[in-house]
Amino acid sequence: MRFSPAYVSILSAAALPAQYAWIQNPANGHTYALTTPMTWHQAEAEAMRVGGHLATVRNAGENAWLVQTFPVRSWIGLTDEVTEGLWRWTSGEAFVYAAWCPGEPNNLNDEDYDGSNRDDTWILGGAGWQVASPLSAPSARRHHTLTYDPIAQRVLLFGGFDTTYRGDLWRSSYAAAQVAFGTGCGGPALTLGPGLTPPVVGQMFTAPVTNVPSGTPVVWMSLGLRDDLVGPFMLPLPLDGFGLPGCWAYHDVAIGLMLPCASTGTSTAQFSMLVPSVASIAGTRVIAQAWVTEPAANAAGILTSNALRVVLGTQ
Repeated sequence: MRFSPAYVSILSAAALPAQYAWIQNPANGHTYALTTPMTWHQAEAEAMRVGGHLATVRNAGENAWLVQTFPVRSWIGLTDEVTEGLWRWTSGEAFVYAAWCPGEPNNLNDEDYDGSNRDDTWILGGAGWQVASPLSAPSARRHHTLTYDPIAQRVLLFGGFDTTYRGDLWRSSYAAAQVAFGTGCGGPALTLGPGLTPPVVGQMFTAPVTNVPSGTPVVWMSLGLRDDLVGPFMLPLPLDGFGLPGCWAYHDVAIGLMLPCASTGTSTAQFSMLVPSVASIAGTRVIAQAWVTEPAANAAGILTSNALRVVLGTQ
């Protein structure tokens, strides 16, 4: 019994029933839509039901448009089911263009239908999915396994089939990230903002500090690696008992306690640091917190800001 996998399918038709979101290719005037997952025969039958066929690819331009518009593993209307090795389009058009992946067609598992392997990379950002251009990436393949490692904050890809079955493991690069959390003290509260530049390995990272008390000689930055414990104390640690009512400590001081910030105005400052160009530190999480000396503020004469959680990235 031949195994027939279920993939989404690219239809091309003229009837344009409302159940599909049809998209017209301005270069050839044809309209296309994507189905739910189904077998190749089911997909071709559905295409014929709506007055068309699975997509025919006539040239490199059409292929590029389909790949960009429908960036998923999908069925198209190419088959050699009637005569092995003699490929034809279900639309009846001449087979004059092909863009086979390396090693294809190979008749693996007696395959008689063509789909499309993708080797593109997409990143989910705050505004939606965006295509990325990594320096290296796995080959176009199918039947692979993808999973997300929440601790390392990386996507893992294992195995799959391109021209042969693979046993390789790929790890995504680290994306630079930062998020502000907690609250500062003072009136108004000393505030550490998100970095003006992303914390990328080998590049300068800068972050603004606002609501600096007038006359403050120096704004300091402290950097740590943990935001759960500092010595025997759990974090965040209220500093009321140390003479700083309403202030909090948000991290340990594994990296530094007194890193100077540059003044940028009467009530603003900026912290700048060149992230070392060391590939092994990518993915490291760093927690930053600003503080200033202000004798009139409290018994300790110190104010602290909120904190900034940063992940050092390669992009």
